[in-house]
Amino acid sequence: MAAILVASVALAGWLVRRRGGAIRAGVEVLQQVRLKGLAAYWGREPVADWYLRRDGTGKPVGWWTRQRTAVEGGYRGRTIGRSGAGLFRETWTLDTAARTGTYQAEMSTLVQRPGMRVPLLRPLTSTTITYRDGEVEVRRESLGKVARATGKAPRHYVPEGLSTLVYRLTAASGSPAAFAMIFNEEAIAGGQVRFAQLRVVARGPRGVEVRYESLTGSGGEALEFDEAGRIARGAQSGGRTAYQRADFEAVRKQFPEVELFSNSDKAELKSD
Repeated sequence: MAAILVASVALAGWLVRRRGGAIRAGVEVLQQVRLKGLAAYWGREPVADWYLRRDGTGKPVGWWTRQRTAVEGGYRGRTIGRSGAGLFRETWTLDTAARTGTYQAEMSTLVQRPGMRVPLLRPLTSTTITYRDGEVEVRRESLGKVARATGKAPRHYVPEGLSTLVYRLTAASGSPAAFAMIFNEEAIAGGQVRFAQLRVVARGPRGVEVRYESLTGSGGEALEFDEAGRIARGAQSGGRTAYQRADFEAVRKQFPEVELFSNSDKAELKSD
């Protein structure tokens, strides 16, 4: 019994040290970004990538786009995607050192109208996050109820818009790293900001596996980057769905509504 107890304590200590090392690695990645500045990685050219999502049989089941542009003092971006009848829209801003930022997200359901090509959007939930001076302020609205919370961001917190870059840098480093993020669906728990914990493990110089724990269970995905550091393809753990970068016209052929999101200056679907 004593031997088992000693072994258990030793294992617990090893796990704590391992986790602490991964957090330090995550902090180092973020420090690297802030020391060099986002322009060193992103440049000033706008980016618009499109992806097709397929199920295990290869059937197209959704799409998403990631767009980014340089603005005065930093960057602005958005991510929009459809999965089944649901559509999410996210917009974010970051200063050049990724020390301050804003984020807005909305999850809606697509409502088809008889005889009409373009569906309506019916908003379901919204999330707003403001990050500055090492703190985050969260506003979450769901089913007509509004919740607010403010919390101190941990040193390995990744603000919205920065995740792909830190994943790529983790892949390049070859060392496991841990990060903290805020998931929209559980941004506030027990009246406090909830920071989800992620572990990122390099799978070659251009790939990572991201594992996370949420209030409803664990999950993850595998990502592969191209030479420019942009996502080339990815897959959910368990093989439920996978996505790959595609030509805009190929995406529009499967999902005609994407033409409304091809440019940030174009009109978007209207809410009912």
